[in-house]
Amino acid sequence: MDRNSIIGIILISVVVGLWVFYQSSVNTRDVTPQKTKQATEQADSVRSAVVKAASPAAPVKLVNPSSEERTVVIETDLLRVNISSLGGTVRNWKLRKYHPWYGTDSATIVDLVHPGTKELGFTFRTVTGAKVDARMLNFTLDAPTDVVRVKANDTFTLRATASIDIPSADALSLRTWILGLIPLNPIKAAADGTLLPVVLFTLLYAFALGKVSDGPRAAQLAFFRGMADTMLVVVRWMLAIAPLGILALATVLGQKLGTSVLGAIGFYFMVVIVLHLIATAALYGVIGVTRRVPLR
Repeated sequence: MDRNSIIGIILISVVVGLWVFYQSSVNTRDVTPQKTKQATEQADSVRSAVVKAASPAAPVKLVNPSSEERTVVIETDLLRVNISSLGGTVRNWKLRKYHPWYGTDSATIVDLVHPGTKELGFTFRTVTGAKVDARMLNFTLDAPTDVVRVKANDTFTLRATASIDIPSADALSLRTWILGLIPLNPIKAAADGTLLPVVLFTLLYAFALGKVSDGPRAAQLAFFRGMADTMLVVVRWMLAIAPLGILALATVLGQKLGTSVLGAIGFYFMVVIVLHLIATAALYGVIGVTRRVPLR
C-alpha cells in the first residue's frame, strides 16, 4: 500500500468520523408520528453504539399522564375494532360475519386478537438511547366518542398522541465517542449499519494482516478475493433479474394510479434532463476558462 492510498484512507476515515460525530450530537426532541417516520434505523443504531459506551440512559417520564385507560370502538357492517389508549394498541378485532369452528354459541364471532393481549405495539429509542415500549405509554385518542360507527364508503382516522419528558443528553465527550467506535462484535456492527466502527475494524485488520507471514496472508487474501468474486456474480444475477422486478412494480403502480402518474414521471424526466444540460454547460464553461480549450 503506497503513501497516497494510506493518506486517502485516513482522510476518508476522518470525514466519516466527523460526520457521525455531528449526527450523533444533534438532538431531535419531537416524537410525533411525522418525525418518527423520518428517523432512520441507521441513526438509531449509531446513537445506541455511542450511548452503550457511556452511562446508562435515564428513563423517560410521561408529561401529564392520563389517569386511566380509554378504549375506542370502531364499528362497521363487517368488523368491530376495540383500540386501547395504552400504546394505541388493538385489544379486539372481531369479524361480525364469521364464527369460529370451535364455538358452540352462535353469537361467538372470530376475534383476530388473542384475548387479553394488545396487538400492534411498537418500540422506539430516544435521543439519549433509552428504549421505550409504547405499550407502557397512555396515549390520548382524538375520537369524539367512545363508539364510532363507520358507514359504507366512509373513512375514519383515529390519531393517538403521547408527550414524554426526555432527559437532556450529556455532552458527547471525545472519550465516549472514541469508545463508541470500537465494535464489540464486528458482525453485529455491520448488520446494524454502524459504518464507522466497521471501517475502523477493517483498517485495523488490514494493517495487522500486513504484519503476518506470507503463507497465512496469502490464504486470507485468496479467501477475500474469492468472496468478492462470488458477490460480484450474485450482483450480476440481481442486475439480470432487476428489469423483471421493476416491471412488476411498475405494473402494480400503474394499476393503482392509472394514467395520472404519467405526468409526474414526465416532469421528473424533464427535470433530470434540464439539470444534466445545465451541469454539462457549466463544465464546458469551466474548462474553457481554466484550460483555454476551444469548444469546437
